[in-house]
Amino acid sequence: MQRLDIALAGRSADQPRPFPVDIRPRSCGFAVILQDIAPTAFTDAFVAETIARLSGEMREQPLAPFCDGASDLAGIAPHGIIYHVSKCGSTLVSQTLKQLDGTSVYSQPEALNGLLMPPHACDPDELTRSLRGFGALLAQHAAGPYVLKLESWHTLYCRELQRAFPTTPWVFCIRDPIDVAVSIIEDPDPGVWYRRLGSDANPFFDAFGLPQAAVRTPGEYIALFYTRFCAAIRQLAPQTGRIMLYDSMPESIWTDIAPLFGLQVSPTELARMQRSTAYYSKAPHGAASRFFADSADKRRRIAADVRTAIEARARPAYEQMLALMPDSAM
Repeated sequence: MQRLDIALAGRSADQPRPFPVDIRPRSCGFAVILQDIAPTAFTDAFVAETIARLSGEMREQPLAPFCDGASDLAGIAPHGIIYHVSKCGSTLVSQTLKQLDGTSVYSQPEALNGLLMPPHACDPDELTRSLRGFGALLAQHAAGPYVLKLESWHTLYCRELQRAFPTTPWVFCIRDPIDVAVSIIEDPDPGVWYRRLGSDANPFFDAFGLPQAAVRTPGEYIALFYTRFCAAIRQLAPQTGRIMLYDSMPESIWTDIAPLFGLQVSPTELARMQRSTAYYSKAPHGAASRFFADSADKRRRIAADVRTAIEARARPAYEQMLALMPDSAM
């Protein structure tokens, strides 16, 4: 750890540094797969897209030494964590925060899946230690403030993440569940949890204590996860984070989220952030396209059975989250 810190000292953000592209369980603990990538290379919507776009040698090392050097929580913790229910503006948040000079934003790093995908390969204390080792790797790579934007299913383990990084502020991005449901169903490449719909071996169902055949229709399945995401967030201390409505974006990114994460926004950076929000946040690298709101169309396209399931189960969870927000944000 110390030798790596010395090696990185004085290197600019456009020079490659060891980045954790994957974490895998081994007979004794975990191994981390590293690839040299410059912090400034992470302009894509997701970490996996940056890794796929770049070529480079990968090498495997034990994760344990990085965990051993992760005792300085203030030095390794992210400046902020972005949780979300999927299809609710979280990528807009992460891409907009990337416009801040000197701030690294890691969007849905797949290495985290190796630690959090159920069933967990270690006990709670070892998971905390391993998460901090992962944080130490990101902190060394960023060599400055960094923000962690998660996959939606990572929200199910927000308690474990906040246990690892107890002083890190967080936001939970939510959107009307009807809009979320339509976007998920129409996505040609949905999140890993939705791809398990209909599977006879769903690790999330085991984690929920549900029989494998508990939910089979898209509407009921999405409603189940939406409610579970919200229930997980309600277990966190409310003063440590903030619920962010899709409809408040993009303005809330620089007026609320950046200050919550302790990130200063200069007039030049604000102008850059505002310009970036005019474009689709998930556009492929080098293929910017204008963003157009489509919530009204989504609500017309939803199937009747999906609407019924969402209104019966997800709507109450959404309204519970709204009730937790300050009156000024309603």
